Amino acid sequence: MSRIRLPNNWSPRQYQLPAWEYLEGGGKHAELIWHRRSGKDDLCLHWAAVAAIQRPATYWHMLPEASQARKAIWEAVNPHSGKRRIDEAFPHEIRSSTREQEMLIRFVNGSTWQVVGSDNYDSLVGSPPAGVVFSEWALAKPEARAMLRPILAENGGWQIYITTPRGPNHAKNSYDAAKSDPDCFAQTLMATETGVFTPERLEKERLAYIADYGNDLGQALFEQEYLCSFSGDAHGGVIKRQWWRMWPKDRPLPECLHIVASYDTAYTERDHKDSAYSARTTWGIFRDETMDRHCMLLLDGWHERIDYPGLRKLARKHFRSANVDRALIEKKASGQSLIQDLRRAKIPTYGYDPGKLDKVARANLATPLFEAGQIYYPDRDWARRIIDYVAQFPNGAPPSADYTDTVTQAALYLRRGWWIRPPDEDDAPVDKKQMHEDEDDDTGRNNRKGGAYG
Repeated sequence: MSRIRLPNNWSPRQYQLPAWEYLEGGGKHAELIWHRRSGKDDLCLHWAAVAAIQRPATYWHMLPEASQARKAIWEAVNPHSGKRRIDEAFPHEIRSSTREQEMLIRFVNGSTWQVVGSDNYDSLVGSPPAGVVFSEWALAKPEARAMLRPILAENGGWQIYITTPRGPNHAKNSYDAAKSDPDCFAQTLMATETGVFTPERLEKERLAYIADYGNDLGQALFEQEYLCSFSGDAHGGVIKRQWWRMWPKDRPLPECLHIVASYDTAYTERDHKDSAYSARTTWGIFRDETMDRHCMLLLDGWHERIDYPGLRKLARKHFRSANVDRALIEKKASGQSLIQDLRRAKIPTYGYDPGKLDKVARANLATPLFEAGQIYYPDRDWARRIIDYVAQFPNGAPPSADYTDTVTQAALYLRRGWWIRPPDEDDAPVDKKQMHEDEDDDTGRNNRKGGAYG
């Protein structure tokens, strides 16, 4: 057998040396906010090869979605060499087998390395990992980190987070926390610092973004991708983080006049193939005396991959426990059964019909309520996570689109036929037909008042 020296025919670039030396020195937690095309994944692939030979164990390279992981890592070809990136980092001489379907490599010493997705981290089986790379961390599910962090702490494993920013979301939170921890390595590298691009090339990239997206969004995207700016929302998300209003922690939550639970259902075989989630947000309508108008307050949120019997049971239980006045469900194939079953259970249920509007168009129609400051959220971590998901739409990983559907569905239903109107629509007539259509099941209106909860 020929001798192989790791890393295989690769050495870190000058600007990559501090991170590499931290890992070689036994570092366990690195957060790398590096610009586009800076070689983040390459560094992590070669480090995983070294780690896998040094310590027999399980190692993961995790992207936001398993489907994108195959294209971005497993099948990716280095345009400079014409070779697959995994073949460069993990030469065949150190492997005992390669499973293309599972995107898994087994090494001669018993270690395994696998490409996985944060969208199905909870379904992965086998030995817990001793090293995980969270690639495109800003778009990944933060719950994956929450589950894996104690496992890595217990077994002395390492974790590396690599990403470009996507607004001030969980990636910025974890980066800021790492910066204040002397045991962690946290680094931001802008394209103006590494020499990967000449100033002339960067200016051409900036102008290309502006030509494609317009002055404001184009400049924001350029700064995000190349200057590692956290100031904007992910790729110009439709509903901006700054539009949400936080209900102060020291202020009692308002009494709600009406409570609605908005569902996005996903339990068909096609839904599961698309990595879709069922999701729900619950909303309280209250009178904000400071604005002298009605507003919406986010009361709770939930998402899960769940079969239909489980979804039906959960929806019926939530109606009772959360003091819900009405359930909102889109009249699509996977929603019709739930609409009918809830009505049979005498639960007031509205079948929302978006017509020909796609998800992005619906989100845009909901923005006036956000811009007017009529959408509140409680000062809770779970609420901020939902806001992160919604801010990433339409480019975020699941459950970004699922949560956004529930939010826009509730906002549009209430805007069209109930109390919630932005100031410029005060004189518009209330659409009573929109409010009462699809309620031919004699369940009637539930006029119970319920206090908000959070």
